[in-house]
Order: sequence, then structure tokens, then C-alpha cells
Amino acid sequence: GGRDWGDMLPFVLAAYRNLPHRSTGYSPNFLTFGREVILPGFPKLGLDEFRPHRLWERDLQTARQATIDTLERMWKYRSGMVNARRNPRELNVGQMVYLHRGQMPLNDVRKFTCMWLGPFSIEKKLSAV
Repeated sequence: GGRDWGDMLPFVLAAYRNLPHRSTGYSPNFLTFGREVILPGFPKLGLDEFRPHRLWERDLQTARQATIDTLERMWKYRSGMVNARRNPRELNVGQMVYLHRGQMPLNDVRKFTCMWLGPFSIEKKLSAV
């Protein structure tokens, strides 16, 4: 049932950490330990357990750098997709603005709560963004 999820969690996490991620092509286990972890009950298929340390270290560094490059490229791509629909607004000193609360205050009723504070006057421009 739903009450034994705590007993299953270590097995679920072990399986998840052993799956290659679609964006990187590597599993979290490989990126952390430099090798795939053999799960109980799974056969050892084609694993080279006795590789020289320098090869192991080189492969791990290559995989980590490829992962960093891929994640940075995907972040830029996704940021571009999200920001393509945004129109940046320039705010100037003296302009009146409202501040949107990111989260509803505790113990407030949604229909009676205003999510905007202000108006406030801009006193100093700290950056162009």
C-alpha cells in the first residue's frame, strides 16, 4: 500500500541514480563515482572492473566536462525560449511601481488578499537590469 513507501525509497533512489539522464547521457552514479554501481540482482554485463586509474580518471573528467557543457547549452536554450516572450521594461528614478508578493501571506484568505504592495517610488537605480 501507500504506507510502505519509506521502505521502498532506497531501492527507487538506487535505480534512479543508475539510469543515464536524457540530457547528459550519463547516470548520476557515473558522474559521482566514475563507474556504474551494480545493483543487487542485476547481472554484471561487460564491465571492465580493472581499468588503470589514469584511464578511469580521464573518462570521469571527460564525462563531467561534457555534462557541464550540455547543461550550460540547455540552460541557454531554455532561457532563450522563456525570455523570447518577455518585454524588458526600463525603470527610472522617481517612477512609481508596485511590488508583487511571490507568496501569499500565511493565514490569509486568497480571495481577500491583494498580491501587490505599493505604490513605491524608485529612489535609486542599482543596475540596468
